[in-house]
Amino acid sequence: MPELDDSDDLQLELESLHATYDECSVATSPAAVTVTVPIFPSTPPGEPRFNEALLCLTCAPGYPKAVAPCCSLSKVQGLDGTQQAQLLDALDAEVQALHGEMMLVRG
Repeated sequence: MPELDDSDDLQLELESLHATYDECSVATSPAAVTVTVPIFPSTPPGEPRFNEALLCLTCAPGYPKAVAPCCSLSKVQGLDGTQQAQLLDALDAEVQALHGEMMLVRG
């Protein structure tokens, strides 16, 4: 695992993610820890849910105090480019609002 700030806290956070999300996956490399979890963006009430994507949060050395995670989407279904950009903008705004805090699992 890379040298991340508060690595014990990160380990606890990763364990919480696995307990909360059955389909959560974690990949580690010398440069980062990447957490991938399926998400299902909301659809208007009464309409079938066809929207889904994999949310990837990459935590580089310095997370959480010096470096916020980087958000990306993959395997996107049901969202056009504009909707994907809006979703990423909302996620990035949340990441910036929580900068300096552990944020992979929020109560």
